[in-house]
Amino acid sequence: MSDHIQIAGLTACGKTTHSRILSGELGWNRFSASEALLWITKNKTSYETDFWLSKNAKEIEFARNQDIEIDRLVDKMIIDKICENRPVIIES
Repeated sequence: MSDHIQIAGLTACGKTTHSRILSGELGWNRFSASEALLWITKNKTSYETDFWLSKNAKEIEFARNQDIEIDRLVDKMIIDKICENRPVIIES
């Protein structure tokens, strides 16, 4: 198992900003659970500032409420990233 740092917090509290800064300074890979949710739900919107306050975010939340497997897949992706044996910053 590799070194990793987990950054978690409330919506729009700065997790993405801090994970990007830390990733750049340490030279570590970065994994974003939010970006994974966009990919899993095939949401065509790019992840940007204030995304979680947008209409597209509400669609993702609706999908997550309808299908628990979406969150389980994100959890599996996080575990897989940690097990890759490379340092990684996990933002969730």
